[in-house]
Amino acid sequence: MILGCRFPKDKNDADFTKNIIQKQEQELNELTKQRPKSLTEETSHAAASCSLEEIERAQKDLFEHSLQTSKSFSRQVEGLCQLLQKKTSIFSPREAQDVNVSLTQTLVFVEEHLMKVQEASLKSTLEKLLWWEELTRLFQTQPALLRWEVDLRQRLIAATLEQLASDGILKFSHMERMLSEIQAAVAEGLQQSSEKCMKKTKELVNKKCREKESKKKKLQRSQMNERNRVLELGETHSDLQELATVRTFSSLLKLEIITRLFLK
Repeated sequence: MILGCRFPKDKNDADFTKNIIQKQEQELNELTKQRPKSLTEETSHAAASCSLEEIERAQKDLFEHSLQTSKSFSRQVEGLCQLLQKKTSIFSPREAQDVNVSLTQTLVFVEEHLMKVQEASLKSTLEKLLWWEELTRLFQTQPALLRWEVDLRQRLIAATLEQLASDGILKFSHMERMLSEIQAAVAEGLQQSSEKCMKKTKELVNKKCREKESKKKKLQRSQMNERNRVLELGETHSDLQELATVRTFSSLLKLEIITRLFLK
């Protein structure tokens, strides 16, 4: 868009510009291939749960890939600025300076917008993390409260049976047998309750993961349809500037799809 007024119209220069666009697409594909496997592998519902270490590792891989992408983009911008200021450039020194200033201002605007998006994403991530921490404490507290209640009941039953035995109402051997049976029944009930709680928790987590997976696939299909529509429009445009604009939008759309998949 910044260099739109300088797009060539003759065939030789048009072929040269198309080659540049193809090179940029190749570099974008190379960056896509360099993504860590942890960011591209699909996870099954059975393995929906993961540890904090796995989450931190995935975030580290994503951060390193983002750095590599930023470095590659910075090299392209630097090369463009140097190319514009060469003696063989089609721009005059003043025009080259104006283009560089305009490019810098545009990048600053994009960076400010990106910072706002990252701040919003960070806030959302922190809120989700706090929610998961609260949920984790809840799941840890409930079994602990249940064990505490069971322990109090066992103590009360044991004290009652001991009192009956000391009063001569209950034989000592019968008291021991009853205590043993009660403890075994309580332990079995506690184990079954813990297993049911764990099973219900996994069912809820898998249900939420399936819902998110369904939403992600719908979003991906919608974006791919939009991308195909843009590419079809690009094939019908004969004007080189419009074609470049369409392909640029297509590349941005592809990056958006990748970014949304990372976030998911």
